[in-house]
Amino acid sequence: IAHMWYFFSRLTGAMDELEKEEIRTMFPEYSIANLNAAKAGKLVYIKIPGNDPYYIFELTALSSNMKLKTKDQVLLIPNEFRDRKMGLWKYPWIVTIEQIVWNSKINGYHVKTYPHKHDIMELYKTTVKNPLENPTWYIYPIAMDAWSKKLYGSKNGGLLEKYNFGISKLGHRLAYLWDIGSKAKYRKVTSGNYSTNEIYLYYPQLLTSSNLKPKTFVQFSKEKPTNLLTTAIPPPDFSQQSAIQNALNYIIYAIQGPPGTGKSQTIAALIDEYCCRIQAKSTSSINSGDDANAAPMRILVTAFSYAALRVMIEKIRKSQDRDQNPTKAAQLQLIYLHSGGEDAIESESSYPDVDDLLHKSSGSWLWNGQTRKVTKKKTLENILEDNFIIFSNAHQLFHLPARVLSDFHFDLIIVDEASQVPTDQFLASLQFVFSQYLNLVPTGKFTPKNKNENHNIDSINHDIPELKIKIGEEIQPDHLTQVIIVGDYFQLPPVQPVDPPKNVETILGSLYSYYVREHQIPQTQLRVNYRSNTDIVNFTKTLLLYKDLQAFSQTGAQTLQCSLPLGTDPWIRDVLDPTKIVSAIIHEGNYEIAISSIEAQLITQITLTYWRSVNPRTADEEKRFWLEYLGIVAPHNAQGRQIIHQLFMDMTQPVKLTRLSDDDLMKCLQATIYSVEKFQGSDRNLIIASVGISDRDQLKKEEEFIFDLNRFNVLTSRAKHKIIYICSRNFLDFIPKDKKMIGYAAQAYNYAYLYCNQEKPLFFKNSDGIQDYFYFRWHSNQNSHQIPPCSTFQYEGRLEEDVLKTYASYNKDFQVLLSMIPSQKVQIEFQKQTPSIQTIMKICDYESLRTIIPMPRNVVRELNRKIAITKLSSDTLPSNDSVKTLSKDHKSEKINK
Repeated sequence: IAHMWYFFSRLTGAMDELEKEEIRTMFPEYSIANLNAAKAGKLVYIKIPGNDPYYIFELTALSSNMKLKTKDQVLLIPNEFRDRKMGLWKYPWIVTIEQIVWNSKINGYHVKTYPHKHDIMELYKTTVKNPLENPTWYIYPIAMDAWSKKLYGSKNGGLLEKYNFGISKLGHRLAYLWDIGSKAKYRKVTSGNYSTNEIYLYYPQLLTSSNLKPKTFVQFSKEKPTNLLTTAIPPPDFSQQSAIQNALNYIIYAIQGPPGTGKSQTIAALIDEYCCRIQAKSTSSINSGDDANAAPMRILVTAFSYAALRVMIEKIRKSQDRDQNPTKAAQLQLIYLHSGGEDAIESESSYPDVDDLLHKSSGSWLWNGQTRKVTKKKTLENILEDNFIIFSNAHQLFHLPARVLSDFHFDLIIVDEASQVPTDQFLASLQFVFSQYLNLVPTGKFTPKNKNENHNIDSINHDIPELKIKIGEEIQPDHLTQVIIVGDYFQLPPVQPVDPPKNVETILGSLYSYYVREHQIPQTQLRVNYRSNTDIVNFTKTLLLYKDLQAFSQTGAQTLQCSLPLGTDPWIRDVLDPTKIVSAIIHEGNYEIAISSIEAQLITQITLTYWRSVNPRTADEEKRFWLEYLGIVAPHNAQGRQIIHQLFMDMTQPVKLTRLSDDDLMKCLQATIYSVEKFQGSDRNLIIASVGISDRDQLKKEEEFIFDLNRFNVLTSRAKHKIIYICSRNFLDFIPKDKKMIGYAAQAYNYAYLYCNQEKPLFFKNSDGIQDYFYFRWHSNQNSHQIPPCSTFQYEGRLEEDVLKTYASYNKDFQVLLSMIPSQKVQIEFQKQTPSIQTIMKICDYESLRTIIPMPRNVVRELNRKIAITKLSSDTLPSNDSVKTLSKDHKSEKINK
């Protein structure tokens, strides 16, 4: 298992590096078009006396679409270095982005780097044989495998070289049980001493025994649960209270938090309850004259991302009790351990300060910005109080042993967002469990071995003896570190360049799945959704992922607050109707492969109308609108960029609507329009989701990505008051090849076609003034009658020379559009029996006709083909003599193009 962790880390690191190499060595236009690279224009090296030099440059045109953000490290190189073999030469050419400012005059960005000591423009002149006077400069992403060396081969030893993590017999036992490896060999695990570190990792079931009662243990029954000691507000609900009670009664426990159920609030209350119990026990010990039992509280909160850690810091430092005093948890010393790319937590007058512990890439440490406070000789214990909480991720925890004593440990470890944490990154936290050796002996029972037909098992095929802690062993449960894992395996797993092989997903997936699904440690699910309207929660329940999920009474009744301005298009009024909470827009697009212009246009018009209805009056109110009211989810970066640029142009030209500067508006839009992965953990009043793909061939290529159930669960659970899901009929009707994916694709189908049980065709004009239509579906509790999908407006047509004949099911709005066509150009017949509308129109001015009524899809394709052939024949076809020499296939291909 340790080998698998290490080699998979090396593989993902290598694949990431190869991907970046392909981007750099591919011809620039291709990489730029894929938003992976950029051409840096007007590069200048700024040297100001008394200040460190830095670079400024511009990103315009397609280059402005590159996926780039502040504090990113990129390779800034001349054209001559694009195909150069990667090596140590790269380091002087790596710059870090400090500032990206949008400038509408150049329709691009002004970019500034952090101070950079190397003058790469001079370096270019000295390293290139025939340097140009004005070389072309490019920006490329770089990849660095930061984790593999932390596992094995680092200067002071990797994680797999410590605490028997890499050579544990318990690991061999587990590998055999789970058939990990091409030849799983059984190595007999005999009685012996094993460190608690390796037991937490490979045999956690031993620590869930009822005989091991932690120091926070409180006896209670399910019929009469004991009230919590914490007085934090808001008080935990019944499921949160149950989760806290159970978690603090076990050495290792899990809390499953479905979207919106208050995981962060539960963790804050849990830590406060932990403090209350420890202090109560310490007070009892002191009163009995036993001062030695006054236990310190050393707590670690870890997560995959710094964003999750910052949320927890804010929750805890601002937590109050019912008397509006800081909770016991808020009164602990709070320390934020982070890398140089992260900022310290800012002080706020009404709340406790958070001490800043910065680990620099050079290896030095800063305590609240001061040097020589934490060194090899002056360890962290010198400035830590007895009771503290450290917030950090795995990368920085790996380095922490260099600045603490060898017996440093935590009493409580909490892993937040554990569904995003790779299992091997938890080793960094397991360094700090209270380490002692336990004597394990066979129980006389056997664990059945998983039989995997795909593996070549070179071993004795029998069950494995179970182990137990030897009776009479001098184990000290009070000293065992309690571990609480908080997450949800129905949300998105860790993002990796390579998907784990199917038969080893058990160890290469998320930490939450590893412990809960595979090791089956006990868990409690939170059951009250505080985020979303009842209709949204009820849809989540149809996914059958969670047990007894319910909406909170107050938030479950809240709807979207918007007062639509006069003159709002009728179709937008329907779409933004606050009573139509769960809704879908289904269009007839066919060939979109990453960018859907129709979806981008619909989203832009809906967003602008919603913005006007909220009517932010100040810059701060507008920032709040973009960051709290609205969220736009697009699975592909290209679609997101299209929406961002379209919204930016409409907000700034020809009349400036926004109260924000161009740069602030661009930052707000970038924080509003995200991929599903980046939206995980956040919520908005209104969520608009854009699928962006309708091409069937592209759907085949991306079916695992686009139909992923966890991604769909995250997407549909971000909305508080309303969700609008925009996709094509092709997407909903597509049937994947993979059986598992068929089930996942059915969830999108069920959402749009079944849960959304009402339908209405809506007509709109796109940005080019062309009339079009889509099907709008929504969920209604009042009307239980199920309207079949895409049945409310049947529209067909055929061309006969210059005459268009159409057939449409009767629709009042469509009749109004037809009435706008001059009578001499159209013959309209109403069929009362059907009911339907039949028309006969002369196509004398096709473009102007399209601005009045939508065209049937098959007619649009045929007319576009005719127009293209006419234009091609007059402008671009070769002469008659040369055409004769072309094969029929060649002529046909040219006409098609």
